[in-house]
Amino acid sequence: MGLSKKSIGFALGALGAAGVSALLAYGVHKADPRFYRTKFGPAVVCTTTDADGRAVRLLLVGRSVQSATYVDEEYRAEPVFDYYLAFDLMFDAKPDIERVLMVGGGGYAYPKHIIATRPEVHMDVVEIDPAITRIALKDFYLAEYLSDFPFGGTYDLGRVCADGCDYLADLSHVLREELGGEGRGIGRAERVIGDAACRTADNRGPSGIANEVDGAECEVGDAACQTDHAGHVTGDVADQTDHAMPDTEFARQARRRYGASFGRRYDAMVFDVFAGKKPVASLASPATIRNAHACLNPGGVLIANVVSTLEGPKSTFLHQYVEALEGEFAYVHVIPLSPDSTDVPDNVILLATDATWEFAGM
Repeated sequence: MGLSKKSIGFALGALGAAGVSALLAYGVHKADPRFYRTKFGPAVVCTTTDADGRAVRLLLVGRSVQSATYVDEEYRAEPVFDYYLAFDLMFDAKPDIERVLMVGGGGYAYPKHIIATRPEVHMDVVEIDPAITRIALKDFYLAEYLSDFPFGGTYDLGRVCADGCDYLADLSHVLREELGGEGRGIGRAERVIGDAACRTADNRGPSGIANEVDGAECEVGDAACQTDHAGHVTGDVADQTDHAMPDTEFARQARRRYGASFGRRYDAMVFDVFAGKKPVASLASPATIRNAHACLNPGGVLIANVVSTLEGPKSTFLHQYVEALEGEFAYVHVIPLSPDSTDVPDNVILLATDATWEFAGM
């Protein structure tokens, strides 16, 4: 099965999944290890170097690299892995983006990039694991960057501790209520706000490894997982919270669970979620894609990162993902970072939109 459906683009020269192994090869001696317990198992934060000798801090969960950041202050907002820069294609596809949702925070590398390069854009990040967000705040300079906003004041990055599929389902449900029950989203079968995704069962892991960074469990309203949505420094608070939201019990629960500004559509979404080395299949399900589509403004963009081959048996998930996106969006662009290596797994960027757009390269 080929990937010639609707539109295909090719990006060159990016450091993707293959580049992770190359980076680790330079860091034979990983210094300053710090050990944590996360929702998905033990994690280690350590420091290595890239090919240019620059210090790089890595987050590994299990044996998989989940995120990285440069240690030197002048490079901290620069993504270590260039595939993050492919996410910026959404601004080419829709230049007037004001609100972005990112599902999957990790070390918050891309949110830091947005803060540094597009401070006028508001971003909400949904991360299922509170320990990961705390690690990002403490070890990946997120707290410093938010409190010492380069453009003055502080940056109101929306941080929500939740399952991304549930967040999209609940948002689509609220938006349908706003429209009197009409709309594209299908919500989710069980209308329960706030499940166990934001809570840890045990404060201690094996061998006494701390289950969290700062000793506090994640609860609704936890500063590590959710901001108070007081307003975005570069925007108008009223612009972000004055939308008409139905005053139903479900909507009230949703605001308590996700924040007072919950209930607005986004101009773009980024899906970058992995369980170890594998992408989370539920985000590629037709139901979740439909909910995501319903939560986008007209002409909105959905970008997803998949590590896959382009052909062969290991490309099955990629093809299924493309098919699900094609079921909802008018155009689906498949942008492999290694187009000449069809049988080698690497990052493949999927960009879906209802607006006409021609990929012009990276």
